[in-house]
Amino acid sequence: MRTHSGGWSWLQLFAVVLAPGCATEIGMDGTTGTLSDVPLLVDRDLDVLFVVDDSSSMRQEQEGLAAGFTRFAELLRDHEDTLPDLHIGVVSTNVGTGPDGGGGDFCLGQGDDGVLEVPDGCPALTDGSRFISDIESSTGERETNYGGDLVDQFACMAQIGVTGCGFEQPLEAMKRALANDAENSGFLRPAANLAVIVISDEDDCSARDRKIFDPTQDDIDSELGQLSSFRCFEFGAACDPVDGGERSLGQRTNCVAEEDSPYLESVASYADFLRGLKGSPDQVFVATIAGNTSPVTVVQDPNLEERVLDPVCLICPGGAHSGCSNAPYDPDGALVAATPAVRLNAFAGEFGSAGNAQDICHYDAASDALDVGISLTNIGEQLVPRIDSICLDADVLDTDDGQTGVQAQCEVSEGAAAIPACSDGGATPCFRIEENAVQCGTTASHLQLFIERGGAARPADAELSARCVLTPS
Repeated sequence: MRTHSGGWSWLQLFAVVLAPGCATEIGMDGTTGTLSDVPLLVDRDLDVLFVVDDSSSMRQEQEGLAAGFTRFAELLRDHEDTLPDLHIGVVSTNVGTGPDGGGGDFCLGQGDDGVLEVPDGCPALTDGSRFISDIESSTGERETNYGGDLVDQFACMAQIGVTGCGFEQPLEAMKRALANDAENSGFLRPAANLAVIVISDEDDCSARDRKIFDPTQDDIDSELGQLSSFRCFEFGAACDPVDGGERSLGQRTNCVAEEDSPYLESVASYADFLRGLKGSPDQVFVATIAGNTSPVTVVQDPNLEERVLDPVCLICPGGAHSGCSNAPYDPDGALVAATPAVRLNAFAGEFGSAGNAQDICHYDAASDALDVGISLTNIGEQLVPRIDSICLDADVLDTDDGQTGVQAQCEVSEGAAAIPACSDGGATPCFRIEENAVQCGTTASHLQLFIERGGAARPADAELSARCVLTPS
């Protein structure tokens, strides 16, 4: 944890104690006490996991991710042009379909099984890790495990290839990557903030029962239907009923993730897994770069003779939205043809203001390429205000009144504006204070200060300060 003092444009950290006798009534319980300015400690440690679809249609999207990372990295820098203490890892969406599953050779077994990727041809990481490490040493110098430039190192690692399984399982890949203490050892730091960013042109198909990949069924009238990604939609999403049943052609409305699917794992279970990794759910941020959730239209692919979802967006070379092939190996085909991402967008929605669902279909006319940088910019602008973990470096008195708790014993201001304590249904911005022995373990109080902004940006030049009633010595 770094303690900053002086020079902050939005956050001045100081430890000035008020003169004795400044009793002030605060809190709904009428508590009185001497308010003292409390020093605030900021920890910007951040672990970022990129979950990258490596199926056959993702070449342009991976190139866009590599090119757009520059803007994301710039947003992570503070006013002193300093990055957070960073770990950055990349994992593919390929966890296979099991020993007897379908999908061909690319889907055999467990696939990449959540192991972080350092593709052949990329500069080796000097410490043997499978993730980028870029942290500030005790002397203030940056210690990195890569040579050269951060953006260049990530750009190489992000392009993991397009020979992965066509049954993409990004949520399961994420879980395996973060639970893997062997190959991925050291990536996940207990006290660091965690950001998960998923990029895919298809929806999630994370299996609860791998029977869904059964290759012996490949008929529209069988239990699972034809062996295609349409199964992931049929058994992973729930839409308004239509005449002719779920396999009939036509448009679907009001599609949501089917949480009680017998074949696909519930989206909420993956959200619960992520939140369970941290001492506070505020330390977790999730973003998806995928297709929108609508329109959803079931069509018959004339070449494959199977049910498919019509792309929710298609961008051809030159920027047109029609007139090109969306076949993955067509060199003159679409830059992107994304299907509706009902489950992935639902996953981002599980995290409220800490979730961000971005459209993968942005076009840059100057380069005649996908512009993933737009999505990464939007993600970064929402992420950055959340990664400053603020700890109260004093033993703050807790009323423990069952209503306002420690909030009733503090006053928080941002510049000249007082910020009220949060309450159910209250307006934002507001503040709350919670115990977090992991994130704030070096402080006397173990208390963390959160500013809820309701999605708004923090003021650029406002100084944050806190005054609290301290525990008598």
